Amino acid sequence: MLRDGASLQFGDDLKLKFLAPELKRRFPEKDLNNNSLVFKLQYGDFSMLFTGDIEAKAEHALVKHYSSELHSTVLKVPHHGSGTSSTYNFLQAVQPGLALISCGEKEKYNHPNTKVLGTFQHLQIPVKFTSRDGEITLWTDGGKYHIVTEK
Repeated sequence: MLRDGASLQFGDDLKLKFLAPELKRRFPEKDLNNNSLVFKLQYGDFSMLFTGDIEAKAEHALVKHYSSELHSTVLKVPHHGSGTSSTYNFLQAVQPGLALISCGEKEKYNHPNTKVLGTFQHLQIPVKFTSRDGEITLWTDGGKYHIVTEK
């Protein structure tokens, strides 16, 4: 079962570790986004944190339970860069070298949120997002990584 604490190993260098949702403490139905699957991909020295649609409550729980384990080379930004996620403490724990946001052009929620983008700027974390940069492709050899955008 894929849940917090579970992991999958693929060969010697590739591992997925599942960090959420916590089965012991699931969020209520009204906080469904906070029950998103969160996992960290580790390939050699490269790591990427995938966060689904979690919001501040789940970010706080992740920082509390995993702290420095959240540190990742790249962050797939939670909840399309909405104002309900990407809290300062969470981003400080992850310390990504790059943040990727999946969001549509001219959608009604105006993702990514300008305050969230300001937090990334303040923390000097470069950001790529699909509404501005187009399709984002990432390659890694387990050490260095390369990004290509299609816009």
